[in-house]
Amino acid sequence: LVGLTASLFGFLAFRSGANITRTLVYGLHDQRIIEEHTDDSAVLGIIGMATKLSILLETIFVVAFALAYKALSVTLSPNGMSANTIILSLWLAGLAFGLLFGWFIARNNCGILLRNAIATVGFFATRKGKKKTEEAVKKVKKAPKKFKPKS
Repeated sequence: LVGLTASLFGFLAFRSGANITRTLVYGLHDQRIIEEHTDDSAVLGIIGMATKLSILLETIFVVAFALAYKALSVTLSPNGMSANTIILSLWLAGLAFGLLFGWFIARNNCGILLRNAIATVGFFATRKGKKKTEEAVKKVKKAPKKFKPKS
């Protein structure tokens, strides 16, 4: 039972480290994608800047919180490797794995990777709404005069 519990905590430590750096890489990737989709529109420029700032702050907060938690929860014993040291080693290996995995996924990807980030959803909803409005205005301008409202 002790071995099973230890292996479970080892797996969770590795996964925790991998998720932290993967989220960091995905956040940086999504900032670049949002920058590419920010049109010449001033409104989308402002919303895009707010979205990028939100993603950056969220990502930095998650990474800083995880690093602070690990730094405070690990105690090293002077007489060799303790269980905490092994867990910390697995967590650091997970950090490296998450960094490499996130980079591998993000390097040639043109889509949004953090689909659950509310700021990203808001940005693309605003962008789509702007395009729909522009299309409606073009259709109204092309409509015959008998269908146009009198001004």
